[in-house]
Amino acid sequence: MREAFLLYGHYVSIHVKSIMQYKISFLLSVMGQFLVSFNVFLGMFFMFQRFSCVGGFTYSQVLLWNSHWQNVLPEDLTPFPL
Repeated sequence: MREAFLLYGHYVSIHVKSIMQYKISFLLSVMGQFLVSFNVFLGMFFMFQRFSCVGGFTYSQVLLWNSHWQNVLPEDLTPFPL
């Protein structure tokens, strides 16, 4: 088990080194991820300024749900079928 963790740590270090070879690309990617997350937060904020609750959920509940699912689900999946 210890060897698996050491191998994984080695893989992570190689991955970070490869990402950092293109510093501008890395910084733009980090900035883009932040802006997308921040825009979702702002969209919900302005929506809840207009409506006090949506579907019976309050602003705090929606933010909690969004923060959980934003970290759990991949980008191409949605928690509800369309």
